[in-house]
Amino acid sequence: MKNNNYYIAVDLGAESGRVMVGILEEEKLKMKEIHRFPTKQITENDTIHWDIYFIVSQIKEGIKKASAQGYNQPKGIGVDSWGVDFGLLDENDELIELPVAYRDKRTDGMMEKVFEIIPKENIYKIAGIQFLKFNSIFQLYSLVYYKPEVLEKAKSFLMMPDLVNFFLTGVKHNEYTDTTTTSLMNAQKRELEKMFFDKLNIPFGIMQKIVQPGTKIGEIKTELLSELDLQSTNVFAVGSHDTASAIAAVPAQGNNWAYLSSGTWSLLGIEVSDPILTEQALKYGFTNEGGIEKTIRFLKNIMGLWILQRFRHSWSERGEELNYYEITELARKAEPFQAYFNTDDERYFNPKDMLTELENYFTETNQIVPNGIGEMSRVILENLAFKIAYYLKQISQFKSESIEVLHIVGGGSKNVLLNQFISNVCNVKVIAGPDEGTAAGNIMTQAMANGDIKSLSEIREYIRNSYPIKEYIPQDIDIWKENYKKYIEICTTIR
Repeated sequence: MKNNNYYIAVDLGAESGRVMVGILEEEKLKMKEIHRFPTKQITENDTIHWDIYFIVSQIKEGIKKASAQGYNQPKGIGVDSWGVDFGLLDENDELIELPVAYRDKRTDGMMEKVFEIIPKENIYKIAGIQFLKFNSIFQLYSLVYYKPEVLEKAKSFLMMPDLVNFFLTGVKHNEYTDTTTTSLMNAQKRELEKMFFDKLNIPFGIMQKIVQPGTKIGEIKTELLSELDLQSTNVFAVGSHDTASAIAAVPAQGNNWAYLSSGTWSLLGIEVSDPILTEQALKYGFTNEGGIEKTIRFLKNIMGLWILQRFRHSWSERGEELNYYEITELARKAEPFQAYFNTDDERYFNPKDMLTELENYFTETNQIVPNGIGEMSRVILENLAFKIAYYLKQISQFKSESIEVLHIVGGGSKNVLLNQFISNVCNVKVIAGPDEGTAAGNIMTQAMANGDIKSLSEIREYIRNSYPIKEYIPQDIDIWKENYKKYIEICTTIR
């Protein structure tokens, strides 16, 4: 007889989504991937949208596959995704338009227009969120500015995980951790800041009740139970922002650690009990996002493996199909420290061709243009490590204890070369794993909501018992220190 102490996690990333089953047994978590699918985008009228109907159909397919494998009576289902993006429903609870993807150009210039109405310093003192042009506040203001008719029709604002939960349960809510990424929350009060809505002419009434991770939202709609071959099933709010779930699954002990959620984006930070809203935090561009048990994730959003992903795509279009392991092996054998660039420069945000963009930059700056997949991949990974070291030095200024350990979780934790580079240049011990940290945190938060787990500290104890971790000790410290200085000298536009 199958152990029925299991939960289903729906984990949506900007590149792919997955449906996972997590089984709690003998104080360990065992994870099983059931279904993986692309998080499909479509372009209509020169606007990039998330195909939410395709995504939901794939989520349903994953749940049906889980049921077919005997997991048809889960103790709960939880949904997480990337932040900032949302859908708007009309008075009939129908989508007014497909959710717009954060890499769309509709927010170009919107930050500056918002700052003319509310100075950036005032926004930061309240919301405490890093200013990125795709933050929800700027997406919404682009509707005020260009498409007010959409907001006139809008009755409900749902972040991407909230929207999926609505399709599954019929219940509308705004989960706390994901809503903090909007820059519309009061970080200290942990509630929506109505002043922002009033001054920007964004209707406050579209917002829903804020619920904390670990809250029961509702149950799968009766009409879906037969379609999904499920028994009556609870749906829980988890750390719906994927990084919140990932950080819940950091197998940390003590207070001498920082974390890096490594994937399409790299999110580097520390866990604190209260938001840090100082001028220095604003100057450095740090963000205060909500976490499990009302913790604050004080972190920096860094352009992560997106650059390598798009570089791989560039080579794919040229007829070179290589997986990430093969690319990393070529990078390992390549000549080190050939060129330097600022991975966070906006030119790498969504270029038509990443390889051409990189080659143009190295030519413009009179540097060696790396030749071939191995050389360019190594340069990308080295400079990602340099960037992480740069911000780790900054973030350590906000922590009373010295940072001696960097925990790396997420898909990027499997990149052994990048992990070693980070350890070398940061001169700290790196502990990598789990690679499915987001799904693990999602599952364990559901278990906490259901009473199977008592606290965040117990979640982390389960994770330590459940997953093998790999340690990296700094190597070639002097060489990396010397090249880090060159990186700083060349990348004068670092932000």
